Amino acid sequence: MELTESFETLADAETVEMIATLGAGYMAGTLLKNTIEGRTDLDVPDEAYGIAVAGGAGYLLDGDYAKHAIIGGGLYTGDKLAQRIGIKSRIESVGGN
Repeated sequence: MELTESFETLADAETVEMIATLGAGYMAGTLLKNTIEGRTDLDVPDEAYGIAVAGGAGYLLDGDYAKHAIIGGGLYTGDKLAQRIGIKSRIESVGGN
């Protein structure tokens, strides 16, 4: 793929929509966590919020929207798991001073 084609793909409305839906699925995990933990004494692992978002997206949305929101919830889950077991901090320190 040529560089020009890559930028055209990024500028495509469908691609932007896909990225926005995936990003919303990812951010929904944080929103759900802050809403629940801010109002209750419930304390569950952060990964559970991403799983809840993925499950909810699969139930509430259709087609590509559901698929991309599910991926976003899964990405949130993977990110929080990587933080929990220390992989994320190791990756962030690679190439550091």
